[in-house]
Amino acid sequence: MSFIVALAVAAASTCTIPSSEEAAQRGLPYAAFDSRGGPFGWRALAAAGCTDSAVAILARYAETNRSGLAPAERREIAFHIGQALAMAGREQEAIAPLEQALDSEAPAEWATYVRATLAFLRRDGPALQAARASYAALAPFVGPSRYLNYLDQDDLGDRVLAAAYGPNIKRLQSIKAKFDPENVFHFNVNIPPKA
Repeated sequence: MSFIVALAVAAASTCTIPSSEEAAQRGLPYAAFDSRGGPFGWRALAAAGCTDSAVAILARYAETNRSGLAPAERREIAFHIGQALAMAGREQEAIAPLEQALDSEAPAEWATYVRATLAFLRRDGPALQAARASYAALAPFVGPSRYLNYLDQDDLGDRVLAAAYGPNIKRLQSIKAKFDPENVFHFNVNIPPKA
């Protein structure tokens, strides 16, 4: 067996969700399912390059629990499916599930975020600008807190970091200054080092 074939076999086996694990996940409350760690949580699968497995577990969870999910949870699962596909470079496939994340009950902030994501994937500059303008108009009416997984690099600033991390921001910045003063680890939601 060649090295490349062995790698392909190993990658495929890490993407296979054991049936007992899948059954256990489908029985979880949504918050526990969504935050599931370990090698078979949908986020871990997506991060490992197992996009199809991540999408499958999300879709099967949604189907199994359809009647018990709140509308916001159904929207979020659809968004996560689109997110996993988009992050894997499968942008055209991501559009349909992201469109499913929009409905008449979606809060304005959520709808704006999803529309911005769709505009980005479609490379639609005017729609992206419209979404940014809409979000700016909403900003005074939304709470001071932020969901970390919805922050983007252009959202960052002292005010947004303080909203996201609350009273912990100063402590986190001092830790960052001590262990990463050159800000080498600056991806995702960056906390700039401050002494």
